[in-house]
Amino acid sequence: VWSGKKDAAEAALWAAVVALRERAELAERIAARVERRGDDRRVERYRADAVEARRQADQLRALLPEILANAVAAGADDKPA
Repeated sequence: VWSGKKDAAEAALWAAVVALRERAELAERIAARVERRGDDRRVERYRADAVEARRQADQLRALLPEILANAVAAGADDKPA
């Protein structure tokens, strides 16, 4: 049972990384579109959104091994002796 939960948690965390990267890409595409229209204020907002989404994705990706290792350790503690 625990292995299934760990696998589901890992899949969810990787899905979050992918979603954040996709969000960054979308924000960059929108920024390029509004830049062509000359809306500098909105360009900066979308570029900032892209930077933040990439930062979050990178941070989550870097923490994934530690999160999963802690989850496995916690799961081992929860198993009956």
